[in-house]
Amino acid sequence: MNYLPVSLNLSNKKVLIIGGGNVAFLKFRNVCRFTTDITFLATDFLPEILSSGYPTIRKTYETSDLEGYSIVYACTNDPSLNTKIRHEAQSSHLLVSVCDDPALSDFVSPATCKVDEITLSVGSDGTDVKRSVRIRNRIIQLIDEGILSLE
Repeated sequence: MNYLPVSLNLSNKKVLIIGGGNVAFLKFRNVCRFTTDITFLATDFLPEILSSGYPTIRKTYETSDLEGYSIVYACTNDPSLNTKIRHEAQSSHLLVSVCDDPALSDFVSPATCKVDEITLSVGSDGTDVKRSVRIRNRIIQLIDEGILSLE
């Protein structure tokens, strides 16, 4: 797969995270650094999601739930439901990321580091997420140690 690295303007873009478990929470932790317009939809939520202060919708997913959103993360533990969400989101011309399945995704989320207005991203086209995170963490360490300057 060949993903083009871009910086997406999230102003006036509503993000829907479908799922309420660990994967949904991990995606949220990345996305919430760039926008506050995030809503969760699931039948059950981790306590961390409920205590985040972000809107939650407790229900089973339906196609109409996509209305009004620009970006969708399919983060359920049901691969067939994630595939259904992907097809329905794409039919509505929405950007969709099927977590844990880059081949079904319009985009993948790189490991990022945000310092003021500078964002550094390390991606592997979704093929080696752990390696991307290790490299990102090394970059953060070099910045913290003063070896790498963002000036």
